[in-house]
This record gives sequence, C-alpha cells and structure tokens, in this order.
Amino acid sequence: MFENMTTEIIIGLGGLVLGLILLFGAVFRKQAGLKNLNPMWAGVIGTLLIVFGGIVGLLPMIPEEGGTVVNVDAPGVTLTQPTFSLDVTNGTTGLGNTTTVQVNEDETMATVLLETCGSGGNQPLAGTHFGVNFTVAPIPPNGATADSLATVYFETDYLMKFNGEYILAESDGTYYANWSYAGGTSDEALKDYASQMTMLMTEVGYAEITYEMDSGSADRFSAELDTIGDTGSWDIVFHNEDWSWSETFTVTWILVEQ
Repeated sequence: MFENMTTEIIIGLGGLVLGLILLFGAVFRKQAGLKNLNPMWAGVIGTLLIVFGGIVGLLPMIPEEGGTVVNVDAPGVTLTQPTFSLDVTNGTTGLGNTTTVQVNEDETMATVLLETCGSGGNQPLAGTHFGVNFTVAPIPPNGATADSLATVYFETDYLMKFNGEYILAESDGTYYANWSYAGGTSDEALKDYASQMTMLMTEVGYAEITYEMDSGSADRFSAELDTIGDTGSWDIVFHNEDWSWSETFTVTWILVEQ
C-alpha cells in the first residue's frame, strides 16, 4: 500500500495531519507552539488543510467499488476485444492464367487447380498468380459504441516447400505473398505476409492475399510436379489482438493436368 504512494498523496496526507493539529489547537485554545496564531484563523486554516489533505491524500487510496471504471463512450474504447465476421467473396487469378481457384461452400478453404506444360526437368506452370478475397466486418462487443474501434490482424504462411523446393516465387529474399487491404475509411495499403487494419464498429473492410508460385526449369517448385494429384496446403489466419477470437482459412493446391 505505502510503496505505491505518490508524492502528491504524501503531501496531501501531510496537509491533513497539519490541519488536524491546527483545528485541535483552535478548539482547545492550544496552538502547538504557535501562540501568536489567532484560534479563529487556526480553525479556518486547519479546516482548509483537512479538506485539501482528504482530497489529495485520502481519496486516491480508497479502492473503487467494482474495480476500474471504463468510459465506454470515449472514442476507441471497448470493454472486451471485438470478434469479426469473414466473407470469402471469390478467388482470383492473374491475367491469362489457366489456374482455377475454388472456394468451398463453408468458406473455410480455397482449392487451387494447377496445370503444367512441358516435360522432364522443364515444367513451367500454366498459371502462377492467384488470390483469395476476404470481406471483414466487426461484431461489436457489449459496451461498444459507434465511436469504438476494432482492429483485425491477418497473416499467411509463406515458407512452404514441396520436395525440398519453395512453393512461392522469391525476389531479393521476399516471397510473393502480398496483402492488399483497406479498413473502413482508411486508404488502401500493401504488405507482405502479415498486417492489420483498424475500423469503426460500423464499418466493413476487405483484405486480399495474392500469391505467385515459383515456376521454371530445374530446382523450381513447378519442376517437382510430375504426378497428377500432387498436392499441398498452407494456412491464412485472422485474429483479434489477444487471440480470444481467430479463424483459419486453408489454401490447398493440387496438380490436375500436365
């Protein structure tokens, strides 16, 4: 208790003690060594010091009933972490790609159907770019207002391998797993692998993840695809700040044609 006392509290308690001494002296005509101090003024000064000491010294030490009071009407304040509703609107592919993206009915998985062309150690993919689109809507917790903010976090795996080769294309140490997103009234932003966006409880945001698969001659992902049915998967995760809510979306690829 005492180790948490601030300088203001100590000063307030000192004023309270001095005020009690002066008030006691005024009542019993004893000024505790201050013989020339008029009892009336001693009483007035003592009363003021007691009030000051009570406000500054005692009130901060009294615990509030029910714990900390939160002003839920203040902008950006919520009592608990919000959750979110995800809507996977569609899967996209790059211009001229034959790669097909199919989102399942439960909107928990996207299946990427791959085709290769060529033979032997040179089997480039017929399409290398594809993406998945998410619409993100906050679900306000109890106590939230129209001014309360919601922050959603999202991330994707990107160091996936197949037969020892990295699946995603790489440039200068960065693998192609790129988010494009905007929340509420915020401007559109781009980020590799993981990011976050903040919006009002009444707003809706979107987040699109785009991938490019590694394709080419030997020592590339596409060159390892030699059997119809070759497959693999990785995860995309959305969550709130304290992970009390999260949803995992799976991306699965499968070779369907050579």
